[in-house]
Amino acid sequence: MHKKPKIVIGFGTRPELIKLFPLIIKLKKNFHLFIINTGQHDELLMDILNYFKIKVDINLNVMKKKQNIELMSSSIIIKTTPIIKKINPVLVIVHGDTTSSLSLALSAAYCKIKIAHIEAGLRTFQKNEPFPEEINRKIIGSISDFHFAPTKIAKENLQTEGIKKNIFITGNTIIDAVKLISSTLNQKKIKIFFEKIFKEKSITLNDIILVTCHRRENYDRNITIISKTIIKLAKNYKDKIFIFPVHPNPKIKKIVYSLIPKISNLYLISPLRYDRFLYLFKNSNLVISDSGGIQEECYYFKTPVILLRNFTERPEAIKNKLVYLSPINQNKIINLFEKLIRHKFKNINKNPYGIGNSSEKINKILLKYIY
Repeated sequence: MHKKPKIVIGFGTRPELIKLFPLIIKLKKNFHLFIINTGQHDELLMDILNYFKIKVDINLNVMKKKQNIELMSSSIIIKTTPIIKKINPVLVIVHGDTTSSLSLALSAAYCKIKIAHIEAGLRTFQKNEPFPEEINRKIIGSISDFHFAPTKIAKENLQTEGIKKNIFITGNTIIDAVKLISSTLNQKKIKIFFEKIFKEKSITLNDIILVTCHRRENYDRNITIISKTIIKLAKNYKDKIFIFPVHPNPKIKKIVYSLIPKISNLYLISPLRYDRFLYLFKNSNLVISDSGGIQEECYYFKTPVILLRNFTERPEAIKNKLVYLSPINQNKIINLFEKLIRHKFKNINKNPYGIGNSSEKINKILLKYIY
């Protein structure tokens, strides 16, 4: 019997896993997969690993308390390199721009193993915004052999940097993930879950304002401004329900919980399992966030987003007028909120990130080039 080619797929954060799981499902049919979890976001990964029923072959458990980027990077490289040498795969697949992805890609490069980069070509052209993601994705792009760009703009960014070969526009696998999970949501069960959290049954769908924040550049002063802004919005808009799943990073969690008092229409809750998060997203009136993936997910649900950043690597979202950039300034955030909360979003253009078949496209390309 012909042996399936061996492929290593690595991740360390929740967004990576969400975007990789539809691809893992496709690739399992034709390739022998070895799945590595670096453990960069171990606290946020367990629920989603169980939900997707993904079996991790190797867990590096690199996360330590108060660990800096350089220590985590070196730890992943040191632990991963001998593993890759032993497996000797035909390909290592990494996603996006995390420290885990960069470190895994470097390990593969040191072992002279080919690298496939999913979600390639995203750029803000600002070295430190977001940090260290912009640095990470540029380095990964420079050493990868296959570049799976979600959009035409992403492909053009790679070409501008001198990359000419093996760039494929595939859409973004996040649409695959949202489409797959949304089609299987147990609406009744999830609704009951939220009713228990909020201890009331009067929350009206589409009166929800969803808030998320986790980016490194929004630590300290910025998360303080964001928290105070959310307090003011909640007090000004008592007819809206503000729901804030608080990221477990102490630099976010400690400030948010210390600053935000008990307000009847403002809920601070623990991070949500992805299916529950999507249910909340789907039923939100507006999202306030600094996230990358939310700029893509919002197109599936046609939910507008106030993006708490100075720059974005997803200009398609801004161009299509569903995502609106805002600096971390209370007055500017509130003014934008007041404008968008009254706006009726109609005739949203087609999803710039695809129709939910990105994983199949990537699978077909790898079959062609590897077999």
